[in-house]
Parts: sequence; C-alpha cells; structure tokens
Amino acid sequence: ETASLTPTSNRVCTPQRICSVDAYEDVAPTYTSVRSCAQRTACTAVQYVRVQGTTTSDRQCSVITTCNTTMQYESMPPTPTTDRACSAVSVCTDGAQYEVQPFTPIADRICAGLTRCTANDFTSTSATATTDRTCTPVRTCSVAEYETASPTPTSDRHCSSIDVCSSQEYELMSATLTSNRVCLPRTRCTQWQFMVSPPSPTSDRVCQNLTICPSNTFESTQASSTTDRRCTPLSTCARGYFEAQPATTFTDRVCAE
Repeated sequence: ETASLTPTSNRVCTPQRICSVDAYEDVAPTYTSVRSCAQRTACTAVQYVRVQGTTTSDRQCSVITTCNTTMQYESMPPTPTTDRACSAVSVCTDGAQYEVQPFTPIADRICAGLTRCTANDFTSTSATATTDRTCTPVRTCSVAEYETASPTPTSDRHCSSIDVCSSQEYELMSATLTSNRVCLPRTRCTQWQFMVSPPSPTSDRVCQNLTICPSNTFESTQASSTTDRRCTPLSTCARGYFEAQPATTFTDRVCAE
C-alpha cells in the first residue's frame, strides 16, 4: 500500500519488489513498505564460499588457505565452495628409510625402507638420504686360494692364490683357510756329502758328510750319491813277511814271504 484509504480516495497498492538471483532480502517488506534487496557478495579468486547465501542472508567468503611450501603439500585442491587442504610432508626415518621421490607442492614425499644386508653380504655402497644401500655377496675363496683379509660389514673378503712349490722346493707348512703354503728350496748335497734320505713333497733331502778314511785305512767301498764310503784297516805284514805291494787310497798293502 503506497497510499492509504481516505474518505475521499481509495488506497493505492503497488506490486512488491522481488530480489534478483544476485541479491538477497536485507529488509523484509510490510503492508506499507517495500522489500529492500542487497547485492550478494562475490567471492574473489583467492576466496571460497564458506557459507552459501539464502533469500534473506548474504553469502560468506573466506580466504583460501596457503600451504607452507617448506613443510606442507596440497593434499586437496580448493573448489568454489571448499578450502584447500594442506598436509604435513612425510619425513623419512633416519637410518631406516630413504627418499624415493621428493615432495612437490601437490604430492607428498615417498619413503622406502633401506635394504638390510644379510650375514653373507657386505655393504658395497652406503645409503644416502635419497639412495638405498647396495648389498653384495661376500666372496668365497676357492680351493686354490686363502683368505688374506676377513670380510667386514662394509668390505669384502680378500683372497690370494696359494703358492705352488716348484720341483726344486718342498712344502714346509701346509696352506690353511687364512695362511699361505710355505715352500723352501730343497737342500743340495755337496761333493763331500751323500744323501741319507731323499726329498718328498713335504720333506727336505737329508745329507750327511762323507767319512774321511784315516791314514791306517783304505777306501774299500767308494762313496756314491746315496751311500757313504767304507774304510777298512790296512793289513799289517806278519813276522817273516815283507810288503810286496804298498797300500793305496783304494787298495790294501800286499804281503809276501
């Protein structure tokens, strides 16, 4: 009603205002007043609609959350009606994990467990913050080798070839798992010696000095490389006999009547 009824005039009625879709009713109409409409708030590009407006209330906007790029990543992007969700970046456990994939503004860091070397392995490449450790099987020495350095958690076993005694040597000490074979040159008998015991793969040749026949003997058996000379006492001519032939180094004296 825009004009009241009087004794001389009729009341005047006017159609009530209708708020547009971009407006809401901020003052309700009465029988004698028009409805008041206000423009709805428009959220900006950095805002989202926190509360939707109604026919009688305005919409409410809030600033979209900004993730801390050093500690967070965007786990859910914002929409016109929802806020951005930020989550804490995963931290790989020191000594147990390494980083497979670094985090990005929209993805978390991916961690994986470090490989555990077994008792039969050693760590050939140490782990870093972004790489796994490499385990390598410990070397096994062959039957022709011995261990020169024991393996450790971070180093391999070292093996060396076992020495082979030559034909002019004998084995003084056998090889073990951790020591080399010891070879020594075989003794060579001199011209003044003979061989008492021949050599074997594990024993030396034994030499002995040749007997020197004294002056009252002669060499009845000559020495060889493996036997000693034999000395025999010289004959003494009996009474009534004379020395028909004198003794030599290798013969007895000859007596005759």
